[in-house]
Formats: sequence, C-alpha cells, structure tokens
Amino acid sequence: REQMIEPELLPVYQATFWPGYALLVVAGVLFSLAFGFWLISTLVQPRYRRSQQQPYPLTTDDTALPATTNEVELHEVRGTGLYDEGERDGEVADGYVYRPQNGDETAEDATPRVKPVVVVSRSQRFVVWVGTASLWLLAVGVGDLIVMAVAWDVLPMTAGTVLLGLLLWDAWYLSLSPNIFRWALYIKTPTVRDWVYSFYAKQLKKKLIGYSKHQPLSYEKRVRRLKRLALLYGGLGVTMLVAFCVCGSLSGICITDEPIEISTRFTRMFSSDTCSGDSPCHVYLTLPKNTPQGIIVNFQTTSNNGDATVYYSPDHPTQWWPWKPNGDHGRQSSRPNTAFATYAHSTKGHSHKLDFLEKSEGVTRYVHWVELKNLTPNTTYYFIAGHGTDIKHYSEEKMFRTVPSDSTEDGFTFASGGDMGITTEAEKILSQVANTDAAFLLIGGDLGYANGLTTCYQRWDQTLDLLQKTLVAPTTKRMIPVAVVAGNHEIDLDNKVTQLSVYFPQSDGAAPSIHPESRPTFNAFLAGHNTLILGLDSDLVVSSASQVPWMDSIVAKQPEHTRRFAFYHHPMYPSRRSWDRDNTVALRAAWVEPFARYNLTIGFENHDHMYKRTKPLRSNHLVGPNSTATGTVFIGDGNLGVSVDRTAMGAKSWFLEVAQRTVFVSLVHVHGNGTTAVTVINEKGDTIDSVMI
Repeated sequence: REQMIEPELLPVYQATFWPGYALLVVAGVLFSLAFGFWLISTLVQPRYRRSQQQPYPLTTDDTALPATTNEVELHEVRGTGLYDEGERDGEVADGYVYRPQNGDETAEDATPRVKPVVVVSRSQRFVVWVGTASLWLLAVGVGDLIVMAVAWDVLPMTAGTVLLGLLLWDAWYLSLSPNIFRWALYIKTPTVRDWVYSFYAKQLKKKLIGYSKHQPLSYEKRVRRLKRLALLYGGLGVTMLVAFCVCGSLSGICITDEPIEISTRFTRMFSSDTCSGDSPCHVYLTLPKNTPQGIIVNFQTTSNNGDATVYYSPDHPTQWWPWKPNGDHGRQSSRPNTAFATYAHSTKGHSHKLDFLEKSEGVTRYVHWVELKNLTPNTTYYFIAGHGTDIKHYSEEKMFRTVPSDSTEDGFTFASGGDMGITTEAEKILSQVANTDAAFLLIGGDLGYANGLTTCYQRWDQTLDLLQKTLVAPTTKRMIPVAVVAGNHEIDLDNKVTQLSVYFPQSDGAAPSIHPESRPTFNAFLAGHNTLILGLDSDLVVSSASQVPWMDSIVAKQPEHTRRFAFYHHPMYPSRRSWDRDNTVALRAAWVEPFARYNLTIGFENHDHMYKRTKPLRSNHLVGPNSTATGTVFIGDGNLGVSVDRTAMGAKSWFLEVAQRTVFVSLVHVHGNGTTAVTVINEKGDTIDSVMI
C-alpha cells in the first residue's frame, strides 16, 4: 500500500504508523527481557518452597525459625501483595498464617497452620514490572495501529471499533486485577499448558467469579465480587463506546496539500456541500479530439431525472434570458419549460453515478458529459446544461468559443501550466489566463492536491469550483476549456487516477464505450489543421515506453508540417531535482528519440514548482544556432499557484537557459505562418520570459 501512495503523502502516511511500530518494538524488547529473567529464575531456583515439618509455635522472633532449605520464610509474605486481604482462608499475624479451629477460638489460641508461600526476590519483582510495562506498551502500540488503519480506511470502522474496544477492555480488566501479572510468575514450570491452566482456569475463575466449592462465600464477599463483575462488564460497554467515538471521529481521514488541510468523516459532517439543490453544479468544459469543431460540456448533480442534455445556439436567446447590467448572465425568478425551444440545437450525453463516493462517504453524486460535434471553428455558442425535461434542473446560460483554425494568419493562443493548488495565487494566475481569452488551458497534473483519496472529494469540489469561477473571460464572458493529464497527487491507492478520469472526459476518452473510471491517461488533441498536442502519462499509471507505439500512430496520420506539442507531469529535464532520478532517467530513455523523430516543438513539463526553459535539445544534445537540425524546447516546471521553494538554487544545469522560482503560466501563440511565440507571465500579469520558436 505504501508503494501506491503519492510520494509527497507517503511520509505523512508512514508517520501515522511509526508510533505504533516503535511501541511494538519496545514492548517486544521488554517482554523478551522479562521472559529471559523469568526463565533463568525458574531454572535456577524452585518456584515453591513448601514446609515439610510440623507447624511452628506462635512466636515473634524470626530467629527462632529453623534454618533449613525446606522451611518457609513466612515473614516474606507481607508486602508482596500475593494474597488479597479479602480472599485469604486464614489470617496473617507476625509472618504466620493461622486458621482458627472453631468460631470460639481466637487467633492467639489457634493452632498455627503453614501455607505454601512464594519468596519474591528483587529479580522477580523486576520481571513483574518489566513484563507489566511490556504488556501495556504492546496494548498502546496495537491500539495506535488499529486507529490509524481505521483512519486510512485500511480497516473498516466496525472491525476497528470491536478490536480497539476489546483492547481497551483488556486494559480495564488488568487495572482491576493488578496482581494478575504476579500470578504469571508463580507457575511451577515454564510450560504453555501450566501457564494457561494456572492463569486462566484457576486464578481468573477464583479472582473474578469467586467460585469456591469448599467454603461458602459470606454476604460481604459476594457483594464485593458482584461489584467487581459489574465494573468489569460495565467497563466493556464503556470501552466499546470509547472505541466507537475514537474510530468514528478519525475514520476516513483526508490530508490535502496546497494548502495542507486535514479532515475526517466526522468533521465533514459539519461542512456544507458545494453541490446541492436542483440545478447542476461544477459546469466546466474539456477538449474533444477535434477542438475547432467540438467541445465537451461537463456538469454534476445530486440526482438524475433524465438524459443529460445541452441546449445550445450561436445566437443569444434574449426572449427569456436577459443580459444583466453588470454583464453577468443570471437565472430569472421563473423560466418556462418552453425556453428549450429558443435554442437551435440540443445534444444528449451520458451520465455516471460516483459509486466510490457513495460507498466511501455516503454522498450521492452524478457526473454528466455531453460532447458537441460539428461546430463551426472560432464561433461563440450559448448553452444551458442539465438533465430531464424540467427547466429547474438546468444551469444558468453560459457561453464558449470554439478554437480558431491555425491556418489563418492570426492563429490562436493557448495556455499551459501545472501544479494548481487551492490558493490565492492559483486564483490570480488563472484569472490572468482568463484575461488573455486563451482558446484553452493545458494543465499538466496535480490539480487541487487531493492525493488520490476518495475521502478528499470536497477538495475536488473546490478545484472544479475554482476552474468554473476563474476560467471565464471578463469581457466576453466566454468559458475557457481545459485539457489535463495526471500528476502524482492524483494517484490513488489502487495505482489509478479514478477521480481525474471521471471528472475530465476528453479526446477519445469521452466515448461512451469507455468506462469513466478506466479512461486512458494519455490523449491526443488536434488544435486546428496544423497543430497536434499530445497529453502523456509520465510513468504514473502506464509506462512511458508503452506509449511510444501509440504516439507513432498518431503522428503518422498528421502532415509533416504539423506543429507538435506535448505536455506531461514529471520532467525529463528537471529544473531543481536530480538529473539521475529514476523516473527522469526512464522518461528520457523512452521519449528522447521519439521526440526527435517527431520534431517536437515544445515539451511542457511540470512537478518541480518553478519556471524553467531549456536550450533547444535533440537526442540529449544541444542544438546550436547554426545547426540545420531542429530542437525541442522544454518549458516548465509547473506552478499554477502552489508554494514556491525559497531555498537557494544550486548551479544551473547545462541544458537550462532560464530557471527561477515563481508562479507562472505559459501563453503560446500559434501563428498562421508557422512560428510559435511563447510569453510567460506571473500572477500579476508581468512578463518574466518570452521566446520565439
């Protein structure tokens, strides 16, 4: 399970289990030490020393006792706690055990009677306390592991509650019977059979149940033992309640980054759900394979009242949807169902219930996607999205513009970035993308930093809300579609990107024949007639080498003069991480030569949270200004509003042209004449780099 957890989350995951592991190790060492002392003392000296002589007369002078090896040192009884005051058959006075012969005799007149007594040495007391400490540490360590297993959904809450409750009850029982540890030392032979028989069959029955077939119990003793039983079994209910509260409050833990937030199922009960009501939530756009002539409309609902449908038109239906003075579209107080007829076109889509979310969190949620085809390039469309035939189940009117053709003289502009947190900086940099009215945005993984946990579904809600809120051009009100690839913070415990796949149908992955949770993690997009964009999986779900045949087949279908771009998460040419990292080496081994064959224009890389631009490279070598060969420029390394590492940078690598720590997004303008201009801006809109390729 640790191998499948996202690397940045792995230390947190491991740290929650380390205290339990450490306590188990310490408990094992102490228990081994105690067992060793016990075994040695058992073999060296007899466990019981019984008197085989006549009872001694009453005396207070210990020196009067015969000094033979078979005699019992009765004066050692006091202070050992071996016998419970209320459970002796006789009385102890001056080191002797006496039993009155009849009710009329006093202790002074009674005939002394010797009982077998254990001589408890210091070494044996040491064994008692060390063994006791080891058992308590063992209980605490196991309890920690149980709680953490429940918190990470490794163990169901019901099973965790039962196990933790029994563990706490055992501790409660040991607290009621502190002498129980001593009895484990007073066994005649160190065998499992004798230990089990003496410990459970004899002492447990005598101490807790108070059964005696030789002598009836007095009323006071019966009351005392009934109270003990009430405390014992009443404690079972209390410990089960405590275990339920602990497991219930910690189960389903969610740990997110950028920013770091921790929640559990219990705390999420008090947070509001951003997706509620009749109308859809999280309305956003993703790219189809042929971007100038299509778009994919996505939205979510809490119910499913019919087919997912998008009504759209290149004309604005002003009859029932007035333009507000502030420029925003808004829902009227009431909309007639006849409003559907005001749109020229409608397309039905597909729906999928998030079973994993309902199973994990008890939340009912549906995702819907509708692919619009045969659209006109560079055209603005107005649409509403929803399900069923009732207008209340539809969104407010929104608009988008299809991607222009890159064969025109003006071309088009798209944006690229990655590693997007839920921060103020992320909102600012995405707003800068909206200000440019880019045709679309490429996001190279790590959206929202939900760490692949289904328990962090609310972080995905925040991510989709952020995209819906910010990726709207402030002047034209057009929505900006996105295309995404997986990052390491999307990988779940099954080594999949289930949530990313479900939330972002794109390219061929939007086909209804593909299950939403099993969509491919690499896609191709045709942005215009002469621009190809490859979205790749950087060894996260599928290997980089296995994608090369697919890339070859895609590139072979395009004209030679096609400009080619690729975006992915882990960098081949890292800006601050080691050049020799395993995944970096594997990516270069798999993709360097194919990229050279494709004459890749730009490779957009991410993951390192800083900006970099390499010199033109081909087959891991620099391409000089006088070379006839074309090289690939690699731009990255992903910072759409995450924390910036402010530590001092090392020496700049041989392949780097520019490297600096900043929040940024790359604006790529594809000209009709075949050139590509890149302008890099920060969250304030300031230009930090530019290059013509």
